[in-house]
Amino acid sequence: MGVKPDAANTDDLCVLNDVRFYDLSARRWMPSSWSQKTAQDMSSPLPKARYAHLSSVTGNRLFIIGGQDLQNVWLDDIYVYDLNLRTWV
Repeated sequence: MGVKPDAANTDDLCVLNDVRFYDLSARRWMPSSWSQKTAQDMSSPLPKARYAHLSSVTGNRLFIIGGQDLQNVWLDDIYVYDLNLRTWV
């Protein structure tokens, strides 16, 4: 979760739906465009924005499991992100 970009106070929250990468060897965050593909490159659905989820990396895959949306609805789904292809599979 984060504060809405145009929020007047810090209690105005939004649920984020981004994936950000940190380059351990360079000790820096990768630009957000590095992890994003255009909509036409994506053949699989994007995960719904969420918080309070479980995430785990195994091999070259990032698993996003469950969580809640901003309306506090529990999500019981699993999404898999291929770290090499930089796309949801």
